[in-house]
Amino acid sequence: MDQQDFSREQQRRIYETALNSTPDFVYVFGLDHRAIYANDALLKVWGVEDVRGKSWVELGYEQWHADMHDRELAQVIATRAPIRGEIPFTGTNGRRIYDYIFAPVLDANGAVVAVAGTTRDVTDRKAAEQILRDHADRLAEADRAKDEFLATLSHELRNPLAPLRNGLEILRRITDPASQAASLHAMMERQVGHLVRLVDDLLEVSRITRGTLSLQTERVSLESIVQAALETSLPVINAGSHHLEVHLPDTPVWIEGDRVRLAQILSNLLNNAAKYSERGGRIAIDGAVDGETLTLSVADTGIGLAPEMIPRIFDMFSRGDRDSSYHQGGLGIGLALSRRLAAMHGGTIEARSDGLGHGSVFVMRLPVRAASRVPTQERAAEEQRLSLRILLADDNIDVGNSLADTLRLLGADVWLEDNGPGALDAFAVYAPDVVILDIGMPRVTGYDVARALRAKGVTLPLIALTGWGQDADRERALAAGFDHHLVKPVAIPLLVDLLQRIDRRTTSACA
Repeated sequence: MDQQDFSREQQRRIYETALNSTPDFVYVFGLDHRAIYANDALLKVWGVEDVRGKSWVELGYEQWHADMHDRELAQVIATRAPIRGEIPFTGTNGRRIYDYIFAPVLDANGAVVAVAGTTRDVTDRKAAEQILRDHADRLAEADRAKDEFLATLSHELRNPLAPLRNGLEILRRITDPASQAASLHAMMERQVGHLVRLVDDLLEVSRITRGTLSLQTERVSLESIVQAALETSLPVINAGSHHLEVHLPDTPVWIEGDRVRLAQILSNLLNNAAKYSERGGRIAIDGAVDGETLTLSVADTGIGLAPEMIPRIFDMFSRGDRDSSYHQGGLGIGLALSRRLAAMHGGTIEARSDGLGHGSVFVMRLPVRAASRVPTQERAAEEQRLSLRILLADDNIDVGNSLADTLRLLGADVWLEDNGPGALDAFAVYAPDVVILDIGMPRVTGYDVARALRAKGVTLPLIALTGWGQDADRERALAAGFDHHLVKPVAIPLLVDLLQRIDRRTTSACA
């Protein structure tokens, strides 16, 4: 054997060793669609010792499968372009799924002289992908069921909250502002407001994770935020016999933000301090303004934070691995939600601690606004007067009666019905300026009433007042002909503001 022959033999052995070392199948077919070469892995699957000169059918392929590969070989030879596919095949190792590529082999002049192929067993990968798809489908179904449950739960909770809010509005308006009852009514209104927003949060779980919660901004004082937060947190603080200190600036501090959400942030921080402090601990609220920034801190003498806890204490569902003997419940979303709410107000929250056993300090920074005159509640109440004729329909007697009484107290003339057909009959004889309809009335829904009125050419404003508050519910209401979609229990100032705008348009049209 001369040197050239030895080199060729050595080169052949190197190539064969490489091709036979891979679990993938490597093969070559001639221009006559008959096999020229197959590596050891493929020989085992085909169950033959020599493939040379054999067709697809002779190698164990069904006729349809052999015909398909013959068409593909012809295409590769004709176009000189590779082709890829995926196909099941039953060999000595059972039925498996294979991913394959046929590519042209060109000579020095660029002519196709053979077709080489590689095939990979993807059965396990496809099975894993299917498991992932099935798991994703189950998660999607669970998420859909969760959203449906939360929507239904929120709807059911809103119905009893609506008459409570309406009743408190009536009591506030007929009570002497200087009496003790007035302060109790104000406290109850704030707490009902908190409960309403918590119910809304049931529908905002996904928005919490995405940081897309909506804010109802207004100019609000720091003092009122602290007061609202303390009303919520004092029961927890008192239950632990903690000593509370509050130090705020002497001059009023105004913030442009969501009153309830800002109070929720502070309340979360206070609850956290109370839960993770030994009985009789000290909790301090300190506020200071530097330029256009408010720094509000909540410090406690509790169990503190280890250094490694601090970076993840604001993670969703994290409790910081604190001693369970101090933990008093909760889902671990309070701090995460607080940080995101602060960010939505243009602020920040950070945690500090000198270590376990040395207490914690949570510091929130928010932009402040220049002080301006804010209308008093009495002044605002005086301005909220109505001269509209309102047709109101709601099958919940308490909701309907309490809202009708509230609107009448504001000067409106109200015709109340508790069903859809009654609302349609009343419309013909009452001639209202605006119609307020509950959606979920039995048999003839608010949607049905709205469609019927629009079909008759009615153009006056229609307001949907409902416990269903998702985006899809709003879109469905607008599609049925409603001009506005309000969610129970509606804030009376919000409803009155809308009705006043309708009132002004009605007055202008009559003039």
